[in-house]
Amino acid sequence: MENAKTLYEILKYLPAAIRGAIMRFTVEDPDGAVKIEEIRIRKNGPLSLTVGGRNAVPFDDEGKAHICTPDELFASVRLLCEDSLHSFDETIKEGYMTVNNGYRVGVCGMASGSGGRITGIYSINSLCIRIPHRYRGTAAELSAILLRDRIYSALIYSPPGVGKTTILRDFAISASSGKAPLRIAVIDTRGEIYDQNEFCDSLCDAFVGYPRGKGIEIATITMSPELIICDEIGADEEAAAMLSAQNSGVPLLASAHGADAASIICRPNIRLLCEKKVFDYLIRIERNENGGFSLYPSETAAVL
Repeated sequence: MENAKTLYEILKYLPAAIRGAIMRFTVEDPDGAVKIEEIRIRKNGPLSLTVGGRNAVPFDDEGKAHICTPDELFASVRLLCEDSLHSFDETIKEGYMTVNNGYRVGVCGMASGSGGRITGIYSINSLCIRIPHRYRGTAAELSAILLRDRIYSALIYSPPGVGKTTILRDFAISASSGKAPLRIAVIDTRGEIYDQNEFCDSLCDAFVGYPRGKGIEIATITMSPELIICDEIGADEEAAAMLSAQNSGVPLLASAHGADAASIICRPNIRLLCEKKVFDYLIRIERNENGGFSLYPSETAAVL
């Protein structure tokens, strides 16, 4: 029921009409509150949900698809940002906001730019609100792979929305607490992994909002971690920082979007990391029919 509780917390930040349409959906589908992964609000378009990997359209009181008005979209942005939209200017240019207890909101709109860089978003026309799912025990299989005679490094990958961040969060909590806890540095650039309440008994040091490359560099130098965890790698400066961390002997657990090992290795920065033996394993993640996760590890050397 923890996932349903998270959904209801988010609904408090949405306009009444949108909230009502989603609540009607959960009544019609008793498991819906647990399975909802995303809420999508589109200006002058249908409200939709991602539910267990499928798209669903909630209906209004008249049995029609709920069409989101410009006022409802604006109200959603205002409520989610708690009337402080300017505080999110920089991340909105990157396509997201992290609001209210670490909930991530994808932002789509009309952009202005110069020299190939986005300088501002002057009209938001749709939002994608990710519902973070708290599944304890999901990292047990990952722990069995990485925590053996020593701490192994790994890059986990899957298409978006499968559950990479969920597994990273659970692994960070479980590996940094208990009878034999590890000192773990979490580089949480988008504020999606670390939650103070969940990590209160752990030996985690969280670098929230730091650029990944800089966070890895600082963590390696200043915090003496036994393991560094970060999400969604890929940029040039991240590769340099990861190589530096590897040279210092600190293992790394990271994630990336990708359907298969070939598509991952095709990215120059990730290929460089693999060639330099930063990762011991590439691990593909899939959702299984029981709602859990299946892991398919392969040694990096065997993939190259």
